[in-house]
Amino acid sequence: MTVFAIGFLAGHELRQNKSGTNQFTRSYREIRYTRNHFICFHPRRDNHLMRWKYLLFCLLCIFTVENVNAQNTSPLMIKGDNNYPPYEFLNDKNEPDGFNVDIIRAVAREMGLQIQIELDAWAQVRPEIETGTIDALMGMFNTEQRAKRVDFAIPHFIASYSVFVRKGSKIKSLKDAQGKKILVQKNDLGHDFTVENNITKSLLLKNSTQEALNDLSQGKGDCAVISRLQGMIILEKEKIKNIIAVGPPIIQRKYCMAVTKGNANLLAKLNEGLSIIKTTGVYEKIYHKWFGVYENNTWGKKKIIQYTAWIVSPLILIIILVFFWSWSLKNTVLKRTKALQQSEKNLLNARNYISNIINSMPSMLIGVDTDGNITQWNNKAQEMTGIDLADAQGKHILNLLPQMSVFMGNIAQSIITRKIISKHKTSGIFGKFAGYEDVTIYPLIANRVEGAVIRIDDVSERVRLEEMMIQSEKMFSVGGLAAGMAHEINNPLAGVMQTSDVINNRLTDMTMPANMRVAEEIGIDLKDINAFMEKRGILRMLSTINKSGRRMAEIVGNMLSFARKSDAQMSSNSLSDLFEKTLELAATDFDLKKHYDFKMIQIIKDYDENVPPVLCESAKIQQVFLNILGNGAQAMKTAKTKKPVFIIRTRLEKKEERVCVEIEDNGPGMDELTRKRIFEPFFTTKAVGVGTGLGLSVSYFIIVENHQGEISVESSPGAGTKFTICLPLKGKKDMIKINPRKDR
Repeated sequence: MTVFAIGFLAGHELRQNKSGTNQFTRSYREIRYTRNHFICFHPRRDNHLMRWKYLLFCLLCIFTVENVNAQNTSPLMIKGDNNYPPYEFLNDKNEPDGFNVDIIRAVAREMGLQIQIELDAWAQVRPEIETGTIDALMGMFNTEQRAKRVDFAIPHFIASYSVFVRKGSKIKSLKDAQGKKILVQKNDLGHDFTVENNITKSLLLKNSTQEALNDLSQGKGDCAVISRLQGMIILEKEKIKNIIAVGPPIIQRKYCMAVTKGNANLLAKLNEGLSIIKTTGVYEKIYHKWFGVYENNTWGKKKIIQYTAWIVSPLILIIILVFFWSWSLKNTVLKRTKALQQSEKNLLNARNYISNIINSMPSMLIGVDTDGNITQWNNKAQEMTGIDLADAQGKHILNLLPQMSVFMGNIAQSIITRKIISKHKTSGIFGKFAGYEDVTIYPLIANRVEGAVIRIDDVSERVRLEEMMIQSEKMFSVGGLAAGMAHEINNPLAGVMQTSDVINNRLTDMTMPANMRVAEEIGIDLKDINAFMEKRGILRMLSTINKSGRRMAEIVGNMLSFARKSDAQMSSNSLSDLFEKTLELAATDFDLKKHYDFKMIQIIKDYDENVPPVLCESAKIQQVFLNILGNGAQAMKTAKTKKPVFIIRTRLEKKEERVCVEIEDNGPGMDELTRKRIFEPFFTTKAVGVGTGLGLSVSYFIIVENHQGEISVESSPGAGTKFTICLPLKGKKDMIKINPRKDR
């Protein structure tokens, strides 16, 4: 009940001044309102009438205050999290308890506020303060986004959030948690932080911090983002041994009481009450009640100052005595310090300069000591292996590059003999197909430092170019040899064919005068001779000799055309005619070593009659066709394909203005990796010594570079292979169209 001490506020005095005039004076006293009390002071002299006036005034104040109090009897609704120890939680008696609960109660007592405290799930409580359903929250982290929805009091705690993981986890910091399954309390600061910073899309939302830690302990999720102090308290209380906090704190936020947006009156009272309990020491008692046992340093400020004073006081005298001695050394120390700083700066500059040189090298540089442990690892080494310097430093070289085991003897020999050892064109260090590296080992011989620097250079392209030049020379020589052999074969072949024609005429032409004259001289009938020849099959044999000779002449002509040196001139050619000539060449290809006969392969031709001639270099196009047919035939023979078949198609693509040839087989096909690399130089799936890996790469160069066309391959294991070659109708733009010429 409101208590009043009522008196009269003013008195009247009638006095006579020096001039004899009466003067009426009124003295006023102080009216003070303190919490729920009016205190009024009596004047020393009262007038009866004035007493009644001010009695009525005081009664009016009584009714006014009582009316105000009657309007504010409903308590403030204060809410919090029912499972957020040690800040706020329901204790064993199902009553609100915790650091925040004690703080709000102390503030309410100090400010005379009537409050009602209720705890519920945080996911339910937080929307209530934002919508104004309740008056205040006992604790909420202050963030820029939240400050748009509620008003925060002055902070009563500074909390840090950390990443918690199971022991043995590879997650060592927040960076490692990117994209992982992260447990957070729903609508908690950790939840907001992970969403706002897009840490992961795999969030596991829990109703409380304790639930998040329990689930993490049981193997659910990869890590949790929660309050560090709260997490440590829960781990200790619940005796969870397999969870630890890793890395530095990821968030540090002010923990404050929060009121509905715009409630400045309540906010001012909370701030005033919090300031009072901090000044009176009540806050410190509450803090140590809940957090004192978890602080590394439990001494209060006063005790720290007291002990510091005891220790510092005796030292002051010593400092004064030492001051004069130290002052005399000041100049010397300064000079020495500057010299050391300059030396350190020079050393750092030299180190950075050398490091930049090493990291700018296009070679892979690895430093090792006498035990094989890595001491240097440049940027090229990181690029080639994908291993950072921090992960490589101090590790044994074989742990990172097991393939270097073949060089360990050379490394030891170089260190002992102090000589440089080089190994050229080695392969397999990086596991690349047909890759080559030069390995050079330099011993460290200066300043008694023992070890070696290993330099590794990728020379695959250089080796491939050398091999390509050698192969090109071989092909040039073989082409010349083939041309020479073809010319040498032509001479006796012409004699055989001519003689065969003459024999056939002399045996079958009964009207030839020379035949009739000789038959009469020896008394033989030409018809009998002809019948004898027919019966014995001699005429058929002569015809076979004639046909075989002509076929051999065509083959020799194709060889000459194929082996002739190109002058980069194009002529108009029918692709179907060129393919027919290529098939004749391929039909003679019987490989004794691999035991396959091209003539045993069925050829299905599907030529489009509307395909016009195209401008191309006939010999080079034949070379492409022959390479594809040879590879396909060998693949079908190796896979023992039953009834091997080649399907040849030609078609006109008017829209693209080009002519296409498809060469399809029913062989074993190829996998995706082989298909993607089929046109790479030196890539081959054949055994060593069987193929060079240049045929299809040369074919690709001829079609794409020389003719501005396209060549592609479609294949899958067990489904055969189809090559598609497309040439533009107008031919290569920088070539001059000429009329085809005949060999003389």
